[in-house]
Amino acid sequence: MLRLKIFLMIWLSKRLYGYNKVSTKLLYAQAWHETGDFKSEVFKVNRNLFGMRQPKKRKTFAIGSNLGHATFKNHWDSIRDYFERQKEFSIPDSVDNEYMQHTVNSNYAEDNQYIQKWRNINDNIILPTNNLFIYAGLFFLVLLASVFLFKRKSK
Repeated sequence: MLRLKIFLMIWLSKRLYGYNKVSTKLLYAQAWHETGDFKSEVFKVNRNLFGMRQPKKRKTFAIGSNLGHATFKNHWDSIRDYFERQKEFSIPDSVDNEYMQHTVNSNYAEDNQYIQKWRNINDNIILPTNNLFIYAGLFFLVLLASVFLFKRKSK
């Protein structure tokens, strides 16, 4: 259930931040890679999905630092922080291969093989969307997003 929740939060967040071309699967694969299949200490203790460090200058949702990485109140804030980082580094909304290249070119990762590892996970990962409840969850999130956007536009 946790993986489905994370997948849905990434799906919603990418839309709220205007990333409609990049696939949710690719971003989920990145979180999977950064957290070691959602098993790393940084994920468990810090609630950090993308291996983010505590930023010094940009807007952040981090509440501190632990294990050399940013800590978050919850997974939602971790995902939002990731997209704040992407906006700060002007990572454009683009198709998956271009998105990966722009992300890595912005010094996101020190690993020279990062794109290849990310791509391999993306190609082989089994998404948590094989559940019938996904449709109900998506409907609920679309409804929430619509209400949020409607309220935002009416101000």
